[in-house]
Amino acid sequence: MRSLGFGLFALGVFGTSAACGGRSQLFVETFGEPTPSPAPAATSGSYSSQVESHSSQSRQASTTVAVSPSASQSTRSTSTTSSSTSSDCPIPWILVISQSQFLYQFISTANTFQVIEKLTCPTQVPGARPFSMAVSQSGLVYIEYDSGELFLANGLGTVNTVGGVDVSNSGGTTVVPVDPTCKPLPPASGQKGFPPTFGMSFASNAPAPGETLFLAAPGQLATLDTNTYTLSVVASPPTLADAALTGTSSGKLYAFFAQGPSAAEIASVDKSSGLLGTEWRFNLGFTGPGAFATWKGRFYTFTGDGGSFSVANQFDPSTGMLTQLGTLEDIIVTASVSTCAPGQ
Repeated sequence: MRSLGFGLFALGVFGTSAACGGRSQLFVETFGEPTPSPAPAATSGSYSSQVESHSSQSRQASTTVAVSPSASQSTRSTSTTSSSTSSDCPIPWILVISQSQFLYQFISTANTFQVIEKLTCPTQVPGARPFSMAVSQSGLVYIEYDSGELFLANGLGTVNTVGGVDVSNSGGTTVVPVDPTCKPLPPASGQKGFPPTFGMSFASNAPAPGETLFLAAPGQLATLDTNTYTLSVVASPPTLADAALTGTSSGKLYAFFAQGPSAAEIASVDKSSGLLGTEWRFNLGFTGPGAFATWKGRFYTFTGDGGSFSVANQFDPSTGMLTQLGTLEDIIVTASVSTCAPGQ
């Protein structure tokens, strides 16, 4: 958690009264002493976008649109089930990290961001910023910087108070504190020619126990042993681009590509071949960077608006509906969720 002297914030997001295209400042609650440099603010907003299966169309004024899947390789189910509850999982919510190195949790049931802490990972490269992240079932947070450095932050679990201050929100959920200091790890980049930056996510080994950390780079799918930090190349699929990854408790792996306003795609990934299965292509109406996670069978994307805001969207593969949830006044660069999270 952020120290009480620096200030602790709960950011309520995504009011419904904003006009199309507008942003309205929402309530920010501060615990402890006021901070002279508050964390970025959350706002509500909407956008105009037409979702389509393969190519962009003219923009339409709608915040919820339908998209049909295509199957370039093979069609796979998108349903995910789990008996997990939040009490079984040290970090049950989606975590996101911004360019300013703030770590948030996204409460998807309330469309709310909460600031956890500003990271202080001891990067040796001036100006290096977080690039990707993966959260394990045991509450460990792996963070890769654009310098190629890899760090480990320890999830400390879910609590109701920090330093005697109530940090639970009105919905009964709690902030998940994560040790912001980070431990340096042997880098994955450089091993077997792997590039300095890559997407990463855990996916379970179901029906076998345990989980595996997958890494994705253009034309490369790999795994990383979290005991020895040895990288193993799984496959070299030509269709796997510069992607963000997310995994589920049922063993599924998905990729998100966000290279611009007309090139957004979510696709299932075969963990043995790296080939893409079911694909959903749409126009988010915003530019990168792109962050991505799944929670209770729905996909959540976080993309830049070309300025100082990030836009959160929810895609429901069971209905084919894409819905903008709102914006955050910070640039989110990576997101992750544990495969033990509820409904994963």
